[in-house]
Amino acid sequence: MKRNPDNVTFTWECPECHETFNVSYSDLATNGNPICPDCDEECEIKEEPEEDHGENLKKAYRDALAVQDACNLSGVVNAFSRALSALHEVQLGTDEIRQHPISVLFANKIYDMTGKDFETAHQLCSERKHF
Repeated sequence: MKRNPDNVTFTWECPECHETFNVSYSDLATNGNPICPDCDEECEIKEEPEEDHGENLKKAYRDALAVQDACNLSGVVNAFSRALSALHEVQLGTDEIRQHPISVLFANKIYDMTGKDFETAHQLCSERKHF
C-alpha cells in the first residue's frame, strides 16, 4: 500500500521522563530519531505507525454503512464517488481501492438496487447503443 509520508506518524517516548512525541515519517526521515527537549535523551518508538485517514475517509466509512438502507440510486452513486475520492486521498493503489471494504459495500448495494442480471443489461445496452 502506498502511503503519504506526511500522513504516517510514529509515537515516540522519552525513556527518562516518559513524555511522548508524534513524529511524521517525513520528519523522521529528515531529522532521525527525536531527542527529548527536557532530558536530552534519544526517544524510543512506542507504537506502530498509524495513518491519519482524515475526515473524508471517516465519512466514507460511515456512508458505506449508511447507504445499505438507501433507495435512491443516484444518491448512492454520488456518495460512492466521494468515497472513491477519499480513498485516492490516502494514496491507495488501484487494486487496494477496488478491494477496499468501502468499495465492496457500495458496489454490492448498487448491484442490489439495479435488480437486473448483467447479461440482460449488457444485451439491452448493446442493442440500444445506436439510438
